[in-house]
Amino acid sequence: MGILVGIFSISLLPIESIADFSPRFFVGLLQALTLGSLIHIYNVAVNQLYDVEIDKINKQHLPFASGEFSQRDVIGICVIVTLLSIGVSFLSKSPALIFGLVANFLLGTAYSADLPYLRWKRHPLLAVPSMVLWYALGVQIPYFIHIQKYVLGRPIFITKALIFQTIMLCTFCTTGMILKDIPDTEGDRQNGIETISTRFGEERAFAIGANILLAQFVLGTVVGASSSLWFGKLIAVLGHLALALLVWQRSRHIDPMNKSSAQSFYMFMWKLVSVEYLLIHFVR
Repeated sequence: MGILVGIFSISLLPIESIADFSPRFFVGLLQALTLGSLIHIYNVAVNQLYDVEIDKINKQHLPFASGEFSQRDVIGICVIVTLLSIGVSFLSKSPALIFGLVANFLLGTAYSADLPYLRWKRHPLLAVPSMVLWYALGVQIPYFIHIQKYVLGRPIFITKALIFQTIMLCTFCTTGMILKDIPDTEGDRQNGIETISTRFGEERAFAIGANILLAQFVLGTVVGASSSLWFGKLIAVLGHLALALLVWQRSRHIDPMNKSSAQSFYMFMWKLVSVEYLLIHFVR
């Protein structure tokens, strides 16, 4: 759901008038949503394929770790969505979508696959940059250019809204990596996966993640105040201040040492991402 909401939001950024909502736009949007969904399934499947021993400790409910899916099932899913993704991207005739496909496959595989020189998730100095690049080069920029140039037929122009959205979502990505690893600390430690949480402990990792969230909403407030539209400025400033207050209030009642509590805050963060996708459109 997060991927679909994100791609839909990105696809609206190049819209300049009601006339842009043509049948061609909706076909281009459908192409982007379909490709984004398929690529996301691939990345999740590859991650579960190589993380099965960790997931048996941390996330026994996942289909592969629980035994609901076999290894053959997961490999089959990877192959099918890969072929479908290649088909969708080439049928779209959009170089931007093809670039996004390649970037997603390369970075997603490098992050999870236990192959020579890969499995970057084992090292924070590789894991965080790879995920940030994935959000920027695999999601934000390609889908924006796809709609702007190859659907609407306009010259490529990187807007203030796109820059702001890319910065905010890459920051969310960094925060999400820190927060998602907190409930998984035990399994990661047993399997030699180095994360912020295994290195510094759950409580310090949580403090780092929550403070990054607060800092980015302060940044959102500042950037929102520069919006050229007075009502956009008002909504962006008040919206980001409200999100900062929610993070501060919610973080005070979280016990990072409790898996359920830490996981609930991580899922709460993704609700904030969905709100951010709305607020971004008021920064012009």
